[in-house]
Amino acid sequence: MARRQGIHRTLTMSNIHILDSLVIDRIAAGEVVERPASVIKELIENSLDAGARRISVQIEDAGTGLIEVVDDGHGIDPVDVELAFAQHATSKVATLNDLDAITTLGFRGEALASIASVSRIELTTGTGDGPGVRVKVEGGQTLHVERVAWPHGTTVRVADLFFNTPARRKNLKKPATELRHASQVITDYALCRPDIYVSLAHGKRSLMASPPAATLADRVNDIFGDQVASNWLPVEGQSGPLSIRGGITSPDHQRPNRNEIRWVVNGRPISDYRLVHALVSAYESLLDRQRFPVSVISLELPVADVDVNVHPRKAEVRFSNPSAVYRAVRNSVRESLARQLAPVNILRSDGRLRDGNAPAYVVESESAADSLGGLQYRAAGEVGSQSLPVNDWIVAEGTPTAIRDQSISSPGKEIRGTAGSIRPLAQYDNTYIVAADRKGLLVIDQHVAHERVLYEQVLTQVEAHTVEAQHLLVPETIELSAGEAAIIEEHSDLLESLGFVIEPFGGKTWALRTAPAILGSRKLSETVRSLITSLEQGAGPEALKDARQDMAASIACHAAVRANHPLTREEMVRLIADLEQCESPTRCPHGRPILVRVDHDELERRLKRH
Repeated sequence: MARRQGIHRTLTMSNIHILDSLVIDRIAAGEVVERPASVIKELIENSLDAGARRISVQIEDAGTGLIEVVDDGHGIDPVDVELAFAQHATSKVATLNDLDAITTLGFRGEALASIASVSRIELTTGTGDGPGVRVKVEGGQTLHVERVAWPHGTTVRVADLFFNTPARRKNLKKPATELRHASQVITDYALCRPDIYVSLAHGKRSLMASPPAATLADRVNDIFGDQVASNWLPVEGQSGPLSIRGGITSPDHQRPNRNEIRWVVNGRPISDYRLVHALVSAYESLLDRQRFPVSVISLELPVADVDVNVHPRKAEVRFSNPSAVYRAVRNSVRESLARQLAPVNILRSDGRLRDGNAPAYVVESESAADSLGGLQYRAAGEVGSQSLPVNDWIVAEGTPTAIRDQSISSPGKEIRGTAGSIRPLAQYDNTYIVAADRKGLLVIDQHVAHERVLYEQVLTQVEAHTVEAQHLLVPETIELSAGEAAIIEEHSDLLESLGFVIEPFGGKTWALRTAPAILGSRKLSETVRSLITSLEQGAGPEALKDARQDMAASIACHAAVRANHPLTREEMVRLIADLEQCESPTRCPHGRPILVRVDHDELERRLKRH
């Protein structure tokens, strides 16, 4: 036994040892300094923590040749400059308790040491009280320190990034890609702090020069341009101590990726996939598939409710109550969309705009509906002498035929025919119903209109526990992860109240045995996954109402008649009649406008008949 212990001690001494400080710095740099954009991020954070009001960034060769950051902050005291390059040396955290109350962007004391270990760096700084100091460090080794005349502020020049780590340098992306990452970092902080001056130059080319802005909207206009600014919708919300401020673009302005979705938590730019989901789910059907808005949303909450020390690059945070944050963001965005999209309301019979909460107006007589200025139907595909694509138009004339698709049916509700004040004229592109009333023309999005009708029907049934379910002759199987399966089990009663019975079928496979009758056979698996996502984000009794509304909206969206679906005249009539009876006939559950109007007087003016 003694011999074995001796061998153990020998192996320990020969194989396990304390790493050299340069090796430690190099390893740490691998976590902190991933690419040139990482260097820029750390240096900008130092500038902001130093109270800078003006930050200028100059780069060459996409940041691999040179990164220079100049600020007008309060600078570093000369006696502290060399220590600033030591590992885990910082002025921002002193005790363990300080980690629970971090208000600065930097706090670990790793940035300068990590950058210096993989580059040639020169830092010149001054506080304005006497001379400043310049220090040169290469590969983690201090080469030169001197006193210089220098005003307050700091300039950091980082040259030959990764010169001593060729594998890291080789694995960098194309210069254009690295430049995009660098630009995005600077944009992040410009949006975080509209009150400061921020600039970026690549070589001799200026890429950004954004002066201080009075508001976020002004900074958005400066960075993204007029097109984004003209579609900008402010977002405001308050949920307990959580304050939400920022803005989003209207559904008319979408992007093909998430790159322009920006989150700020207590002044720190972060990434968070749950918050992105909250944002996108608030838009729901307002966005095209795989399209995203431009947004900048800032969250302010007590420092005790958010942990910023969870990621090496400080790119993520952990909320103490993530579900509450999720709901607050989603609700704030929804309210902004509903409040500001300003769809054109259906007119009441007296010509006044109908409020979303007003009772349905009285249906007028056939004769009144016929007094539409002598509008004459022509052959399909023809208006006057102008030929239109035949396939684009279906004229609503002739004897109504039987309903081919039950998706438009409304059980228990009388079909009004053409007795209403709004009557269909034609269907355009199998997507829009062209209708008329005494005041002019209406263009109705058939999917959005039907979604509103079904949403109110489903929500009423859910609240009354009268959702009609259909048993599937052949159960539809769905593969669920362990987390998804747990959500299904936890909320089985709620799902059943909506008409869904989902049971284990073996392994990861689950069987959908019943579904709401209103869905028919449409996209059942997709609807279930959408419901799982909604349920995943909700927690506690306070989220139950939101969950029901979300699920009712999801069911309505999947069940509604789609674009590019031809409708008979009777189906158009039925849909318009049902829409007129909705509590809110002007927008879908997600805030999207249902119709647009062109008044008779506007037609006359545009066609120069006056």
